[in-house]
Amino acid sequence: MLYDRCLMRMLADDLIAAEEQYQLGLAFEFGMNQQKIDYNAASELYLAASRQAHPKAQARAATLFAFLGSCSDIDSGASIARKLLQRSAARNDVSAKYQLAQWMLQGAYGSPINAKLAKQNLLQLLPELQVQAEAGYLAAQLHLIDIHKPASIWGMADPNPVKLWTLKAAEQGHLDCQLAVATAGVGPSASAADKEKGREMLKKIEFQIKG
Repeated sequence: MLYDRCLMRMLADDLIAAEEQYQLGLAFEFGMNQQKIDYNAASELYLAASRQAHPKAQARAATLFAFLGSCSDIDSGASIARKLLQRSAARNDVSAKYQLAQWMLQGAYGSPINAKLAKQNLLQLLPELQVQAEAGYLAAQLHLIDIHKPASIWGMADPNPVKLWTLKAAEQGHLDCQLAVATAGVGPSASAADKEKGREMLKKIEFQIKG
């Protein structure tokens, strides 16, 4: 379902359930459910849900503040992002914990660099990420793709989990993952199974575009 800005602002009202705000924020951030990508709209919705202490929304809001420059003051944006992540992690959100570990590894956004501790934290988080990803938590699926991709900053490249979680995220409507699945089914080196999945995904993308 496509939402105009007026309706989006209504949904960003604090009286609307935080989970609805979070889910609509995902649609705007990742282009899910035929929604045109709009990072500003996603930020508004995540922040509205964050005000209601929604941990997953806090983690996504932090990502947008830090990586997409949602705040005009970069230093202030990073500070807000860290606070949001810390609050979300304190509520046991695995995505926030992962992002804090990632920032620690890279020394990003004012985080003190500590590669050894960051990798220890990641190893402790992996089982929880796996469980949450299997339960359908999109952010956990995307983090597992990030951990195991060929250019992984963690040194844990593995094509099998990347393939698995890309497909799972695609099935939830994540546009980039849908395109990745469709692309994997093209070419002489693609397996029969990959070609079939690619065809199915192309049909799904075409259906979404046509609405």
